[in-house]
Amino acid sequence: EELKVRLALARRSLYLQERLVALDEAVRQQADRDPVTNVWNRRAIAEMLSHELARANRDNEWVTVLALHLDGFKAVNEAHGAEAGDRVIREAAERLRTAIRASDWLGRNVAAKYFLLLPGCNPDRAVATAERLRLAAAERPFPLGDGRAVPLTASVGLASDRGGSIPAEELLD
Repeated sequence: EELKVRLALARRSLYLQERLVALDEAVRQQADRDPVTNVWNRRAIAEMLSHELARANRDNEWVTVLALHLDGFKAVNEAHGAEAGDRVIREAAERLRTAIRASDWLGRNVAAKYFLLLPGCNPDRAVATAERLRLAAAERPFPLGDGRAVPLTASVGLASDRGGSIPAEELLD
């Protein structure tokens, strides 16, 4: 009888431990991810960039950060509401996600501004990548969820560093 009680307690303990690990992962996910698009948030991108810059310093490699903004997004949000705006930024994130390499990192800063962290990408390749992403973001009108769609363009800026000498926040800015 005592063995049965101990086994039941052990099972309960394992169950609670598994739940605690799952809850810890959920909290970590919420701390690192943008709640609308589920891409990395600015804090997570800055942390990843710091790690990539340390690696770039060690290996004398390039690191590039792209900042992509959907032009005219504010007007869409004001004219069609926050729900339509959320649809647009989710769709933009998906378009960008499918247009980057597996080794790249996509994050959202605010509203319709995204960061793309491109490890090992020199300025020449970064310009070509920026143009490809700009076109991918604006390739077709964005659905608003009510049968209508709105065309938007995108602007991209970039900052590159070889050898990891520029601080992460400075590159992001």
